[in-house]
Amino acid sequence: MVFRGLRNLKKILCYGDSNTWGYDPRKTTPEVMARYEDTVRWTGRLEMELGKDYRVIEAGYCGRTTVFDDPLVSHCNGFSFLEPVFNASYPIDWCVIMLGTNDTKTHFHASAAVIARGMERMVHEFYRLCETIHSNSTKLLLMSPPYLTRAKTGQYSDPCCNEESEEKARALAEYYRNIAARNHCFFMDAAQYAQPSGIDGMHLGEDGHAQLGKAIAQFILQEDCI
Repeated sequence: MVFRGLRNLKKILCYGDSNTWGYDPRKTTPEVMARYEDTVRWTGRLEMELGKDYRVIEAGYCGRTTVFDDPLVSHCNGFSFLEPVFNASYPIDWCVIMLGTNDTKTHFHASAAVIARGMERMVHEFYRLCETIHSNSTKLLLMSPPYLTRAKTGQYSDPCCNEESEEKARALAEYYRNIAARNHCFFMDAAQYAQPSGIDGMHLGEDGHAQLGKAIAQFILQEDCI
C-alpha cells in the first residue's frame, strides 16, 4: 500500500506507555486515572521546544509492552498496535519509541535480554512498515525508559513489580544502545534526563516531563540541522 499526503510540518510520532500518555501519579486514584495537561506532558513540551515547524503525535497507552499480551490489561501489545498507529500517523519524519518498563512485571518472567529481543523485533517492524510505504527518510529514535524505583512508601507502587523489575529496567539502556547500533537508528537513555516521581517511583513528575521533552527536542533539532 502506498500513501500520499502533503508534508507541511515535520511530524514526530511518539509511541510509548503511560509515561508517554502522561499518567499523573499525584491525582490518580483507584477509581480515576489522571493525566497531565497537554503543556505538561513531555510530548507537549517537545512540541513547544521544537517550534512552529514541527507537530508531535502522541501515541501513549497505559500498560503497553514491547511484544507481550498482558492477561491483566487489554490491548497492551506494542508490536501489534504499531502498524495501525504508524499508518494512521503517516507521513512522519521521526518515530520515537520508549517502551520496556511494563515488560519488567513479574508475570511476564522476562529478563532484560528477552525484553530487548522484543524491542528489536519492534524496530524491525518499524523498518518493514517504512518499506511498505516506500519511505526511507523516516528517522527512528529508540529510547530506554526512565528507571523504576520504590515509591515514597518504600514499596513498589505496582504490585506486579519487585526488586528484579527494578534491576531489569536499569539494564535496558545498554541493550537498547546495542540494538540501535545494529539497526542504524538513533538512541537516547531517558534515565539520563528524567527520573520517576517519588510519589510512585514509576511515572514522571512535571519536572521529569519538562526535562525529557527538552532533551529530545535538542537531539532532534541537532540531527535535523546536519
